[in-house]
Amino acid sequence: MGHDQRSPKSVVLTVENTGEKLTPQLVSSLVEPFLRGTDRIRTEHGGVGLGLAIVKSITEAHDGTLTLTPRAAGGLRVTVQLPALSQAGPGGDADALSVRRAS
Repeated sequence: MGHDQRSPKSVVLTVENTGEKLTPQLVSSLVEPFLRGTDRIRTEHGGVGLGLAIVKSITEAHDGTLTLTPRAAGGLRVTVQLPALSQAGPGGDADALSVRRAS
């Protein structure tokens, strides 16, 4: 089966959360390891500030883009855009995608 020219060029994943209003300056620092949101040290939830740094690293390793946008009502919109699969999979089907679950 040949490659369909109508296939998307990229895949986009967007996640939004709620929370305090964030300034653009703060948002730009959120991909730095060990930095967290408005109050850098919070006791009501865990985390050390590595999540978005890891997302950035993985996204860039796959030739993608990461966009962080503060939401007007508070919180953050995180968008990951990755290139779509463009080569045939193991069975020769360009539309096939193999997903393995780690054990």
